[in-house]
Amino acid sequence: MPWGVTAISERGPSAEQVRQALDELLGWQEIARSPQVAKFLSYIVEKRLNGEEAAIKAYSIAVDVFGRPPSFDPQADPIVRVQARRLRAMLDQFRAEGHATGPVAIRLPVGRYVPEFEWIGDEAASPMAAAALVDMPVAGVGPRKARPSWKAAGAIVLLVGLAAGLIYAALGANQSANERGLAKSGLPERPRVEIGLFFNETGIGAIDSAASGLQDKMLTALQRFDDIEVSLAGPGQTETAPGFLLWGVVQSVESGLQVSAYLTRQRSDPPGRAGTLVWSKTLVAPLVGAEYGTALNAVAGGFISPLAAYRGPLHKPGRDFLGDHPDLAEVNGYTCQLLFREAREMNRSADIAAALTCLDRQLANDRQDVVSLAAQGALEATALSQLTRPDEPHVERLSELAGQVLGAIAQAPESSFVREQMGTIYEIQHERQAAMMSFDRAMELNPANQDARAGRGLIEALAGFDDYGVDEAAEAREAVGSPPPWYYLPEAFDQLRRYRFVEALAAGLKVSEGDNELGHIISLIAAKRVGDEAVVADCLAKVMGNERFRLTGIMPRLSHRISDQSLLKIIRDGLLLAGVPAAALEKAF
Repeated sequence: MPWGVTAISERGPSAEQVRQALDELLGWQEIARSPQVAKFLSYIVEKRLNGEEAAIKAYSIAVDVFGRPPSFDPQADPIVRVQARRLRAMLDQFRAEGHATGPVAIRLPVGRYVPEFEWIGDEAASPMAAAALVDMPVAGVGPRKARPSWKAAGAIVLLVGLAAGLIYAALGANQSANERGLAKSGLPERPRVEIGLFFNETGIGAIDSAASGLQDKMLTALQRFDDIEVSLAGPGQTETAPGFLLWGVVQSVESGLQVSAYLTRQRSDPPGRAGTLVWSKTLVAPLVGAEYGTALNAVAGGFISPLAAYRGPLHKPGRDFLGDHPDLAEVNGYTCQLLFREAREMNRSADIAAALTCLDRQLANDRQDVVSLAAQGALEATALSQLTRPDEPHVERLSELAGQVLGAIAQAPESSFVREQMGTIYEIQHERQAAMMSFDRAMELNPANQDARAGRGLIEALAGFDDYGVDEAAEAREAVGSPPPWYYLPEAFDQLRRYRFVEALAAGLKVSEGDNELGHIISLIAAKRVGDEAVVADCLAKVMGNERFRLTGIMPRLSHRISDQSLLKIIRDGLLLAGVPAAALEKAF
């Protein structure tokens, strides 16, 4: 029988069986109360049954299902990716909770929008179904491999040994096998840091103990980062041991004690005295009386933030690897964290999509990875906040994501990173007091978490609280050395509020490297005031061409992010002066 629209294959489920499974899903309350998800599911299933698999693309889904205009840009609007993840989670939940009564399951593979149809239950145990799971032709397309469910794979193990072997080889039998595969893949792992001695070269014997205490201080501080593996340097290590060695020297200077920290790429003997130097920093600790330990502890934190920052030396090998390997065949928790931090820093839709895809795959391997759970929740919430229509109903999904991160907190209550992600979600939900409390807690757990510090400052800037977050953001920028663009937003707003337009322009241009809404708005207003017409022309074109602004009007979109009314008035007046049409400020254009 040729492949057609009445049957997926002679061995796989028929079109009638698939539609029965579809009807059962559409009748389930979780999908029934989400009309957009229901329409999405029906659309992709019918397209595939009708042999139109090649037409199941993000663009067609956005236009046909979600009502996006023909000018839809999937890089600027993540609606399809966001709803696909939501649908995928619902399909997994439907099966996990045992709601299915028929013999066919509908799946949505990670990274694709084309659904797959599988036998489950008794049908999965038949030799015909077992063969179909390994090689299931699709309407209008030649034979292709389909991913089996674990339930179906169990039946194949009992009845078709060869098929089970193929499936095991394709998927892995458990997480430990998967981890072995990751090790063989050459993926970067969390940077390993050994903390060596801080040598006392002052000639003052009383400083020996204080200098030795720096080793423990550095260890404790770096242990607070989830993406770094740290230990004390000790005997038995070889020169070829992977990772880094952090060590230092304490010297006397006129103003106090000078501490120099060095990061070397590999062990050497004696520890730290040779090897490849990759980073160094020197700080001076003023002496107050003879409190040597207090003086040294006061500067110890100054070494931690630049070391642990995403742009810092510890993560450079991982960043370089991802730069050389943009398409990952496999993933692990650390690569997903690197992609997450890139997306968080630069706020580009393509980076957010890449990080979310990585996190989805990692959590499919290890649902107990609480760091990835928190990162996924915060980043998906960020993607929702960037939808071109901010008034679309996504409150329910945000609540689900908040619950996911709260669950991660319950499992890792001492993780500063996880608390920080909760603050991000609260801010997106406009629960700003709760967000600041979360960021405060993140900083208590890890004083060197500068993303949490800058995040708190950003809330103050957007809401007009206290000193507008200028101090927090400035402290974070100074601490990390190479700050991401969004760290400059409180400074840019503060200069705008003070009518210091030269300074506002400089900060706004930095912000625009990672925020194509607020960065260009600030730069446009400030450039007009200082008479830089080249920047005015460039930023005006970008503001008027911004898809989110066009679909809602500029001020409604900005009001979705900024609650400080006095700042909104400054922005509105500045945009009118810069040549933005009044109509475009208030409604779609």
